Formats: sequence, structure tokens, C-alpha cells
Amino acid sequence: MLLRASARPLALLSTLALAAGCPPARGGLDQARTMMAKGQLREACSRLRPLVSRRDLAHHDQLKTIRTWVDCLARTGDLQQADRELASVDEPARLYGRALVAVGKGPSGLPRAVKLLARAAGRWPGEAEIPYRMGVLLLADSQPSAALPHLERASKLQDTAAAAVARAHALLDLGRTAEALQQVRRVPTLQPSQRDIRRGRALIQRVSRRSRAIPRSVRKPYRAALDLLRRRDLAAECARTIDGILLDHPRLGAAHTLLGLAQLRLGNAADAVVALRRAAKLNSLDATNPLYLAVIYQKRGQVERSIVNYRKALDLDPFLLQAGRELGQLLLRQGRSREAAEVLERIAVLDGNSDASQRLAGRAHMAAGALRRAERYFSQLARHNPDDFELNLRLGQLLFRRYQEEGKPELLKQASQHSRRAAASHPSDSEVEELQMQLRQAANSEPE
Repeated sequence: MLLRASARPLALLSTLALAAGCPPARGGLDQARTMMAKGQLREACSRLRPLVSRRDLAHHDQLKTIRTWVDCLARTGDLQQADRELASVDEPARLYGRALVAVGKGPSGLPRAVKLLARAAGRWPGEAEIPYRMGVLLLADSQPSAALPHLERASKLQDTAAAAVARAHALLDLGRTAEALQQVRRVPTLQPSQRDIRRGRALIQRVSRRSRAIPRSVRKPYRAALDLLRRRDLAAECARTIDGILLDHPRLGAAHTLLGLAQLRLGNAADAVVALRRAAKLNSLDATNPLYLAVIYQKRGQVERSIVNYRKALDLDPFLLQAGRELGQLLLRQGRSREAAEVLERIAVLDGNSDASQRLAGRAHMAAGALRRAERYFSQLARHNPDDFELNLRLGQLLFRRYQEEGKPELLKQASQHSRRAAASHPSDSEVEELQMQLRQAANSEPE
């Protein structure tokens, strides 16, 4: 479940404060949220209070402001203020705010909150946040079948990562695992927040736990085998223990997976492949099997098999950063730069745009000819690493390519600046020397 009705009121409301993908309403809202992040709750509540009743805000901005304000009041324990302030707000937004207040006071307020939101949805039928919030509340009340239509409605109005994750959890609660996975695979493509990513990963973990279910009669020896491999690094003993389990349970996919990992640790790649392929057939929902098969095939130089299995792993678990990075780099080395760029751009989103992932995404986009996208990644990194050799080299190269396409002198000037920075640390690098030669020739051909 996304939420539990037994949760404490403040914790529950804090969870409900996640955004459904709407952009910030005004600078004051952003400032208040920064204050909340710093623990300056009373100052944030005071800043938000006059924004709540403003009538010049777009509906979705007004709802977001109210949501943030109610969350702030809940954290300070001052929810009683909300009813007074909400009296001056337009009716749909007032109903929405009172719904959040009701659930903020305790799980018993969930049914009333849903009724209030239903009335608000009738007044503002085009606002995705209202059916989204209804769906989340119904999930909190253990009603996935009632929640799903509202979440589907929210997605039609505004297709967001938050709505996709909520739909996936509702579908999984209803036993519709394949559809749940279909929804959660979409999350990396919908500009997810870190909260959306955590919820998506939680769903994948739920699916994995179900698929790896161990019969009660063998749980003790299976756990012992797992301990031998993970904690004690005794792969041979782990394999012997698993062999014993498989005598009585030959179709236990999780045991074949563990056997494959033990054989891989022992350096028996062929035996590991046999075990992992059998595990993949017996448990088609466990991403571990194709992931390690991909690793083995990659080490053997069987690139296409490796690519196929990395894709299978990502299909089962789109949040597998290792699989995404390796797949992207393999595709890039194969000259399939557009495919690589698509994969690596998603990975950059999922790991919070780390330095390494942005570099990979930038290289892939540059190889694919998407120069402006590549420039976006490299420029962002260069702001914090102005003397970095690779960043300056790539920016110099792609800005020169843009100059060749667009003929703008300022691009030539910028490319020259980056090439000089790159040359300052690696003056004899062949790519730097070639770039500087091209830049000199271009500068000489420019009209006076």
C-alpha cells in the first residue's frame, strides 16, 4: 500500500504532501518550502497564509499552495487555524483544503476527506490533483478498486510520475501484476521526483518479494545458504546447501538464482549461466537473473546477448542503475548512440543527475548529433568544474560543430575559450590539437 490508515496523523499528512507534478505557483511558495526544509516552520506558515486566499493564482497553483500550507500547519500542530483561513477561499479549493485538514487530524478523517474531494472534483473537473488525491486517500483506506478510477482520471488530465506510481500500487493490490509493472516502467520517462522514484522502487521490491517466496519447509536452509554467500563469502558451502534444497524443490526459482550467484563467485561462469537461465524461466519477474546473465555475457564479449539481458533486467526493474549504465555504454560502443542516449538520459534522472550519469548522457547525445542536449549536460557540470579537461574538450568540440552548422561567430569564440582551457591541462592531447587546428582555420576564414 502507498499509505496505511493506522499511520500517525502528522506522518500521514506529510506523506500526502507529495506533489502531483504541478510547477511552483509563485516565488513565495518556493521560499516557504525552502524554509520548511530548513525547519523554519512557523515562518513558512506565516509566509504561506496570505497566498492561500489569493484569487489570481491558477487553480493548480492554488491547490499546491493550500497543500503546502496545510502540511506546514500540521507539522507545527496548528491545524485549527486552517478552517478559519479556508473560509475566505473559493469553494472548490476550500473543499480540497478541508479534506487535507480532515486527514491531517487522523486516519478517521479519511472517509470525510474523500467526500469533500468528490465535491471539489465536481466544481473543478479539469484539475488532475483532486482525483489524484482522492485515489491516494482511498489507497490509504485499503480500497484499491475504488482508488483506481480516480487515479486513471488524474493521469488522463495530467500524466505524471506520481499518478503512474499510485496506479501501479493500486493495480498490484488488485493482483494485476503485469499492468502494475507496465505503469511503473513509465515512471522514469515522466520527470519523476525522488519521492516518485522511491515509491516506484518500493513497488518493484513488493513484486520481487512475492516472486521469490520460499516455502516454509526450506526457509531455514535457504537463509543459511544466503548467509554463507553474502556474509561469510563461502560460495562452495552455499552451493552445496542449495543443491540439497533443489533435490526436493527442483522448481524453486530463488534457489536456482542463489546457486547461479554462488557459481559465479566460484568462477564457474558456465554453471552460473545454466542456473540463472533456469531461474529466469521459473521466476520471470526477478530482474536479478537477466542482470547477472548480462554481466557474464559482457565479460565473455557476447555483446548482443548482454544487451538483450540488460534490457530484460530493466524491463523488470526500470530503476536498476547498474543495468542502465552498462547498457547505455554498450550501445554507445556499438555505435547505437540514439538508443544509448535514451537509456542514459533516464539513468541520469533516476540517480539525481550525478556527475557520472550526466557525463555519460552528454557523450551519448553528442555522438547522436543532439548537440544542444549534450551541451546542456556538459555546461551544467562545467559550472561546478570550470577547469575539467573532458568538459572543456567536449564543449569546445560541440560548440565548433554548432558553429559549422549555424555560422555564428560567438559560437566560434566560445569553442576557442573551452579549447584553451582543455589545452591548459592536456596540451599534447590529440583531440585538443585537432580541435585547435580546426578553430584556427575557421578563425582565419572569418571575414574581417
